[in-house]
Amino acid sequence: MEKMVRLSSAKLVETKMHCIKLLGDKLSARSFDSQVNEIHARVAVLNRFTELGRPLTQVTP
Repeated sequence: MEKMVRLSSAKLVETKMHCIKLLGDKLSARSFDSQVNEIHARVAVLNRFTELGRPLTQVTP
């Protein structure tokens, strides 16, 4: 069971890295601080896309 959990979590990481690379293979910023900011911007975009794609569910009593 533990092996299955590790495999599925590894697959999630691979999927997320694929999504990040879809936004561009290389960083255009030269300085390290600018590169960090560029990565943060890409992650913010991906988080927003994920939020938009998630269905809105409501629990009714």
